[in-house]
Amino acid sequence: MKTKSAIVIGAALLLNVAVLMLYVRMRYHRTIVFSDLSVAQTQTVSVAFYPNSIRWQVKADVIGTGSLVVSDQFSGTVSGRFATNRSGDYYSSNVTVTFIPRGQTKGKLRASFRF
Repeated sequence: MKTKSAIVIGAALLLNVAVLMLYVRMRYHRTIVFSDLSVAQTQTVSVAFYPNSIRWQVKADVIGTGSLVVSDQFSGTVSGRFATNRSGDYYSSNVTVTFIPRGQTKGKLRASFRF
């Protein structure tokens, strides 16, 4: 009988941890994906609170060249397979990512943010 109750308690604890992790992920994590880099694109992610820090990462495989701007965090020309990340103070509830192709460009870009 003790083993059954221990299994039930263990399963309940695992379920609570899983729900908590899902809640944290939904509240603090955002992702942007650009699947067609041949046209200029801008996307914005938002959270429902004012954060005090941000950690972000951009991974991409760009065939050609383009300009990448992550609001107030990063601006530069990118090409090929690359990854960049930063973290630090951030007090806005929005982050905007813009990609502007230069010439014939294609590929995929993924930006992840943790507030």
